Amino acid sequence: MLPQIFDAHNIQTSGDLSIGKDQTVVIDFGNVAALNIPGNLVNAGRLYAVSSNPQTTTAIFNAANIHNQQGALFSSILPAGGIAGVTAGVSNLSLVLNAIGNIVNAGTITSAGNLTATAGGQIINALPAGAVGPGPVMQALNNVNLQTANILNSGLIAAQTGSINIASALASNIAINNAAGRLEALSGVINIRDALTTGKFDTLLTGGDVLANALNIYSGTGKITVDVDRLDGLVNVYGGDAYLKTNISALRMGNIKL
Repeated sequence: MLPQIFDAHNIQTSGDLSIGKDQTVVIDFGNVAALNIPGNLVNAGRLYAVSSNPQTTTAIFNAANIHNQQGALFSSILPAGGIAGVTAGVSNLSLVLNAIGNIVNAGTITSAGNLTATAGGQIINALPAGAVGPGPVMQALNNVNLQTANILNSGLIAAQTGSINIASALASNIAINNAAGRLEALSGVINIRDALTTGKFDTLLTGGDVLANALNIYSGTGKITVDVDRLDGLVNVYGGDAYLKTNISALRMGNIKL
């Protein structure tokens, strides 16, 4: 099936935006930076964001919920050889996904720049229950920014040359279930909140592998619990109290301020 090419400025929908399994859809953000979808964005095929305007360096998708289904691709990176009829003026286009509810990825989401995902509910990077196949991927060439209070990851979340930054859109506890998953920022660090955090907010990080030069957790005066399989990199924690445990690697402790 030939690719379908749309100008984001001309897309109008009163409900969901759905892309079928055999469809390839290219959306050009050269004339407008954000695509607002009143309902859900559901991708089962191949969805590419591009910008023909060098002044537009970020493609923004706003929706009620965002679902990238198993086997689907959602990307601002064009395939090798490009796509006929598509001119991408921005080679490092960043991708922003905003959902009032949940962002659910069972396929592959990649960004040529930064990848920012904000969800009022959960960010889920996992296959559906009972499904088999390659693990889901959320990956950016630069930074991965996740804004939500609840993350479920049993796949790969990776910042190739930058860092992973995790925060909640509203000040709250943060729970990250990383069982069988991998958080990876081999050239950067993984931050949970930042040094400006005040108040009492708990942080829970469990399961899987956490690989970065450093893991920095800021909980104000809240409780910090880390119980993972593997944790590479220096661990810096700032909170009320902390429980830290790994099953494979030895902990390398940096700053501990409780």
